[in-house]
Amino acid sequence: MLRRAIADFRTVQGRDHLFTYLAEGSVLVGIVLVYKLAAWRLPGQGFEEYTVVRRTISFLQMLSLCGMAVGIVRFVAMAPGPRERVRLLRSAMRLLAFVSAGLLVVFASFRPELSGLFFGSPDQTALVMPIAALTVAMVLHTAIYGYWRGAHHMTRANVLQIMNMAVAPNLAMWTFDDLGTVLWATAAAWAGFASIGLVPVLASPAAAPDTQRIQRMVRYGLLRLPGDAAFAGLLTIPVYLVNHVSGLALGAQVAFGATLINVAGAAYSPISLLLLPSAASLLAKGQWEALDNRIGRVMQGVVLSALLMVLVFELLATPLLRIYLGPTGVNMEMVCRVMFLGAFLYAVHVALRSVLDAYYAAPRNTINLLYSVVVALTMGVLYLFVVPKLIMAMILVLAPLATLAFLTWRDVRWVRADLRASGDPGERPMRVVFLGWKDRPFLSLTQDLGIDPVTPGPRDPMRRKGAYLRRMEQAHRPDLVLVRDRDWMIPVLLNARRPVVFDLRGQATSGRLALVHQFALLGAAGIIIGSEKDRPGIRWRRRHAVVVPLDDQGAALAAFLRGLSWKERA
Repeated sequence: MLRRAIADFRTVQGRDHLFTYLAEGSVLVGIVLVYKLAAWRLPGQGFEEYTVVRRTISFLQMLSLCGMAVGIVRFVAMAPGPRERVRLLRSAMRLLAFVSAGLLVVFASFRPELSGLFFGSPDQTALVMPIAALTVAMVLHTAIYGYWRGAHHMTRANVLQIMNMAVAPNLAMWTFDDLGTVLWATAAAWAGFASIGLVPVLASPAAAPDTQRIQRMVRYGLLRLPGDAAFAGLLTIPVYLVNHVSGLALGAQVAFGATLINVAGAAYSPISLLLLPSAASLLAKGQWEALDNRIGRVMQGVVLSALLMVLVFELLATPLLRIYLGPTGVNMEMVCRVMFLGAFLYAVHVALRSVLDAYYAAPRNTINLLYSVVVALTMGVLYLFVVPKLIMAMILVLAPLATLAFLTWRDVRWVRADLRASGDPGERPMRVVFLGWKDRPFLSLTQDLGIDPVTPGPRDPMRRKGAYLRRMEQAHRPDLVLVRDRDWMIPVLLNARRPVVFDLRGQATSGRLALVHQFALLGAAGIIIGSEKDRPGIRWRRRHAVVVPLDDQGAALAAFLRGLSWKERA
């Protein structure tokens, strides 16, 4: 095993892996040190305010990135050359610049109101604009960091990560003892280091705009924006709620407990950072078995190491917190002990979410996160009415994390089963599940046209459409899901594991619930219309619709579906 490890580290990929782990380890140490310095150097409620500020930045960063944190990495990794990569980054930066400008305007206009929202009091108005500046600086950092990750320039990405996430916050905290000045200095450092890498890349030669590729990247990111916001909100919104109901003192304890969970998750972020481009590359090459084996090793390692991490913390929590934070740490011990149980749950999701991002065309992580948000909202309502408040405040964080970890683990197991069942894509025709086709024109799609149709049986239950679709996918392992009936659109979008195609031929796009169906089209891999007359009925993806006449005997439809199959694209 030792010889194998040494041999791996002699390769470029092995060195990248090692340096990435060292960089994330440095970030972990940096986070630990900066909170220690905050407890030591900041006067009054400075430590409590700093914990809320850091949680707020994590939340706002996810909103401001519009899903581009993953989108840039994925599409840059799949770009055919360096000029195409630069073009993608430029397009992403135009969107991010617009969002960042809007954020600064909103924060400048509503400082007292935002202070009340974040801290439960307007007394921290002076911290609102530094929070905005830090968020914009973090957007710049994430953009160039994601570009370098996708381009496999991991050394540059890791150096930037160390400087911005480990060195800059500690240097600012050591130099200044006023929280506002600390935050401004940190924002300046983040923006400066990110610009050193970002400006030369943006100024380098770029390919001609590839409208379809750019639109796919933006749509891929925007579809994941609700999930990113939900993920950040799971550890942030409870802090705001506790601040308003129970005060900043208890809110800071919950915020610090959430930070400990984040710190634990940072130990697993290298796995996610490396797994996304790696999984996307293996999928593009059709190497199903290699990807299945890699995912299996990751799952086993995450479970064992996360359980060990939680056990060690629970055994050593008392001396660690006393040494780390002094009297403040002693007061926070119970909250930290209970909330750190969520570190195992958080680690499972952080390490494995890249598998779902790489494998699914649909935003599977987003859907899982939305289910977790429903649990969080339920816990939030209970928090308002149930005592003791301290216990409910901790459950407010742990219950959604448990839901998220379970759903992530379940979906990754399905991915592995599907990879094992797929085999060689040339061994069988493309398999398509047809839903809502009452006139059954799919019978013309025979294996002679390269399509293996899968249709609902006459006695299959049709009420619980989501559960029914999952059973169909598990039984037949399709390559695509083709939907004709608009009643299926939302259940399919929320439950499908395969790329979804919506056939709107002869379907009305106006009337009751039409807006919901228009939103469903945003998540489709393909849209079919019967003629150009149907195109105006589509609001936001009009140019992506493809005309396939209703009297087509199957050849045109089969060719279109084969072009959308994720195996065919690979």
